[in-house]
Amino acid sequence: MFELIIVMVVIVILSAITFVSISFYADARLNSVADKVANDIRYARDLAASTADWYGVEFGADPANTYHVFWDAATGESDVEDPARFGDRLNVDLSDKFSSSISSVDIDGGNKVVFDAYGKPYDDRGGTALADEGSIVLQSGGNTVTIYITPETGRVRVE
Repeated sequence: MFELIIVMVVIVILSAITFVSISFYADARLNSVADKVANDIRYARDLAASTADWYGVEFGADPANTYHVFWDAATGESDVEDPARFGDRLNVDLSDKFSSSISSVDIDGGNKVVFDAYGKPYDDRGGTALADEGSIVLQSGGNTVTIYITPETGRVRVE
């Protein structure tokens, strides 16, 4: 009987350790995804500032769970090349690659942000500058993280 109790205690301890490890992994994965998305938004902003042109990011919320970085020329949009994978476009599917989703996007009521040559965020090329902080909410499992884009400066932060 005593051996059975010891075995049960060991099983409970191992279960607790496994549960904590899985929770930590889910949080770490979501934070990694949020950092990637935030860095891609910053990349679009920095491209706009370094080339004195318009660059942006367009999001497709759940069920699409995608976004892409684009150059917004006067004649239309074209996808930006991914600096990490030469020859590929910077189009990201969060559900496919990261098992995460974009649960909501609110960038002045729209789903994209475009930066001018000064890094200032707009809702569209030739549109209006962001009046309120833009937000992109990412979800993985039961956890959420929000990425904010600050009006005027284009500062991107993850919370």
